[in-house]
Amino acid sequence: MEDTIAVFDAFYRKNPDEGGFSIFSGLDDIIDYVENIHFDDEDIEYFRKNTKFSEEFLTYLKNFKFTGDIWAFPEGSAMFPSEPIVTVRAPIIEAQILETYLLLSLNYGSLVATKTNRI
Repeated sequence: MEDTIAVFDAFYRKNPDEGGFSIFSGLDDIIDYVENIHFDDEDIEYFRKNTKFSEEFLTYLKNFKFTGDIWAFPEGSAMFPSEPIVTVRAPIIEAQILETYLLLSLNYGSLVATKTNRI
């Protein structure tokens, strides 16, 4: 499974407050996350005690490093509903680990940037 390559696009469905566009923001947070994500000994021990993860998978997490590719709009760009704003291509487990943080960062960052732009 760790050799299976996944590709996913992040997009949004509608602009906040019926606006004509949104502002792309959150890329710096995503880059920082990708460059610094790790699972330390405390994390691994928690997983060992509270999950049924195999030792092989725990070793994988201990040595985890994102090796995929990310394409994204430039920070501050105008964006429109239903168009891909970030594309991730990576081994599926890496893409899944990144996915939740990516969506949270983009949704919050872009909402704040869009509302700020409209003030």
